[in-house]
Amino acid sequence: MPDSNEAYDILYNLLDKAQRSRKIRRTIAILLIFGLLGGLVYFITGLLPKHYRLSISGGDILAKRHYLVKVLQQEGLRNGLELDVQPVVSHSEALLAVSSGQLDLALIPSGSTSRLPDVDHVAALPAETVHLLVQPDITDLASLKGRVVNTGALGEYKRDLATGLLGYAGLFPDIDYVETQYTDEELMGIRTDRLPDALFSISYMPSYLTDYFVQVHGYQLIALPFADSISYRNYWASVTEIPAGIYRVDPAVPADTLTTLGVDIEIIAHAGTDPQAIAAFLETLYQSSAETVIHQPLVEEDGNSASVFPLSAGTVQYLKRDQSIFTMEFVDSIKNVAGSFMALLSTLIVIIRWFKGKKKEEDENG
Repeated sequence: MPDSNEAYDILYNLLDKAQRSRKIRRTIAILLIFGLLGGLVYFITGLLPKHYRLSISGGDILAKRHYLVKVLQQEGLRNGLELDVQPVVSHSEALLAVSSGQLDLALIPSGSTSRLPDVDHVAALPAETVHLLVQPDITDLASLKGRVVNTGALGEYKRDLATGLLGYAGLFPDIDYVETQYTDEELMGIRTDRLPDALFSISYMPSYLTDYFVQVHGYQLIALPFADSISYRNYWASVTEIPAGIYRVDPAVPADTLTTLGVDIEIIAHAGTDPQAIAAFLETLYQSSAETVIHQPLVEEDGNSASVFPLSAGTVQYLKRDQSIFTMEFVDSIKNVAGSFMALLSTLIVIIRWFKGKKKEEDENG
């Protein structure tokens, strides 16, 4: 086995032979030029404005969240962000679509989440409001006994939440009330004489579904007086109020401010979604007119959400956008760059000298 001196001698002889050959030097020079040009193109490309395309769902087409996403779709164009909005009926369907990569982003209630793979938390949004709509002769939860209550489609988050809230009040389906499971869209098409005595809507205010049933069918709203207790038991729940007269002025609906439950909303993303695209989406969200759509202030994500999903790499990238460049990490980077530059300069000097060749080139190699 050759020792290290023999290896250096072999390497030196090979380099010396290559240096004496004009053809080899020219070939290496051409390769270096192409490499430098490629690096220059890559650098210039990085300076050009980026364009991103993401698929997203805000839920059912009748949901206020769907309208919010449509607003973001229009306003995202100025950031080079193209959003492909895809309505999805149920929250579980949206969650599965994100997990499988069929959707890049989705807005879902935090309480509906389960630990599916390849799903990241992007940001938290203000809470939606639970509306319990009732026929005029129903005045409180106890009056729902023996009545027909639409809780929502089987397997949908709204149905699970509605039956859970009624159960907390001591009311159970097929025992204390008759349960129907129509979707919001199906409810809109039911004949007046077939409408349920009560129904649930979960939406940012004002709710489109609530507007329709109050204005067209004369429904009223009743309170969920135990909302405070629910909020203590669930991280995703909060106490909120429905202002008097928000759905009708004369006579006012509701007649007085009602206490009800708020359900936190979160934005989730497939784990493989481009982090830069997610950062562009968050920039669009926090610069948008979203607050005028949901009538609540947006609070920028700080990475401390109680979500069951890990924080998205795109959110991390967005959070770092305002970090001061004069950090110890930055100073160390400058030192490394300066050291690398000096090493590169020394290498270039050696290369230039090498390319000049020997004073006497061997013609047979040239």
